[in-house]
Amino acid sequence: MTTVAGIVRPTLPVALATALRQPDWPRLLRPLIALWWIQQFILGTVFSIALIEGNPQASLGELVILMVLSGAFTYAAYGFLLLTVTCYTKTPELIAKLWHWRTRWAFGHAVLVVVVHLAIQFFDWLDKQV
Repeated sequence: MTTVAGIVRPTLPVALATALRQPDWPRLLRPLIALWWIQQFILGTVFSIALIEGNPQASLGELVILMVLSGAFTYAAYGFLLLTVTCYTKTPELIAKLWHWRTRWAFGHAVLVVVVHLAIQFFDWLDKQV
């Protein structure tokens, strides 16, 4: 049975559908295209770290907002990593594993950035106490 929601909403998440729609690039172009996508991934993850590290005196509320933004940028950056892989293969099993892996790693990355930021602040505070 077809419903309106099934017609209006795509069946795949946007990042996954975009990666799977990527054309089959000629073999000689694949490393260049993959390099472009991996560059976007690196820039996205660096930007997510810079959001938090660029605000060393952030209050707790600001830190929570920055963590959410950092997680969002990291999640998007892992979409570029998915595009890098689909330059070479579109095996459904591998793409599905990467899709689920991406969510865990993006969340872990955001939490790790905040933990490192708080640790740096704590050690700076200890230095001032001595």
